[in-house]
Amino acid sequence: MIRKQENTKSGRRKEQRSSDSIEENGNHTEETQRGPPQNPSNIGVEQENSQKQNKRTRWSQEEMKEVVWCFMYIKEKTLGENYKEAYKLWRERNPMMRMNMDAKGLLNQKNYILKAKRLTDVEIDEIKENTRLKLEDDKEDRTKEVKGDKMDTNVIENQKRDQEHNNTGSDTTENNKHPKAGEQNRDRNKLKEDLQIMWHKVHV
Repeated sequence: MIRKQENTKSGRRKEQRSSDSIEENGNHTEETQRGPPQNPSNIGVEQENSQKQNKRTRWSQEEMKEVVWCFMYIKEKTLGENYKEAYKLWRERNPMMRMNMDAKGLLNQKNYILKAKRLTDVEIDEIKENTRLKLEDDKEDRTKEVKGDKMDTNVIENQKRDQEHNNTGSDTTENNKHPKAGEQNRDRNKLKEDLQIMWHKVHV
């Protein structure tokens, strides 16, 4: 009887030890799966950074319209796909927008907007119409500038002609003011000729 009780007690001790080891292993495994505890302040910073990153990469409808407008305007103006000129125009119109954006990046963004249909057909048509009106306004401005240049040239030419005419008139006026001086010069010349003829006759 004593041996049976001892065996029973030893068996209970083994079971308790195994259960304790299992519990410890389980806790250890659970801690390993969970990983190290995170600081709540770090979690807030990570969420804030992710939100900022989303804000940096997200394009508004107006921004996408502006990109497509610049590419369409350059295409109609130069009759070609010049993405560098489109980027230059976009940067001039938006000097403080997306400072890290380069020409190729803007081209990729335009292609994505059109392929993914981020703008509706109505919005695309509005951009085309706006582009057409802008080109017509530019053409009218260039025509006015050319006419203005021609007018300036004509004014300069007329001023030159008036100045030349005034100079010629002043010379004629000076000659008209002293008619006797011209007659005296002619008389002197004639007298010299007569004296030369007489001197020649005498010596011959």
